[in-house]
Amino acid sequence: MSYWLVIGPPDNWTFCFNNGNVWGFSPSYQRVWQSIAQGDTILCYATRPVMGLIGYCSVRSKQEDGNPFFPQEQQERRALWPLRLTLSPGSIIPRDRWDTSRVLLERRGVTLQRALQKLPDDRARDLIQELDKLT
Repeated sequence: MSYWLVIGPPDNWTFCFNNGNVWGFSPSYQRVWQSIAQGDTILCYATRPVMGLIGYCSVRSKQEDGNPFFPQEQQERRALWPLRLTLSPGSIIPRDRWDTSRVLLERRGVTLQRALQKLPDDRARDLIQELDKLT
């Protein structure tokens, strides 16, 4: 099992959790996305204004889907993020507490460099323990 950091706007996480727990990536993430396996753990990071981890999920399945699903895709009538993950929520902080009860990553050796990146196992397990205390 591997641990992955997935970075996205709070509104996208809200949409994900309210619409079947589906997350998507652009084709530029194809190589990394292929490395994700069923059962891997996703740590969910919400960008501004939250700027912290809001929960974690496990990967239930992954699929390529060219059908528009996300609001911007439906508006543009094309799939922008066809590399999809269906997630099983493990522990998610309630939405109304994201601004006050999140796990900050500053000074923890985690660089927010890409929307999808692998995390070291020991660091990810520590972050999951902190998230469990908040939910």
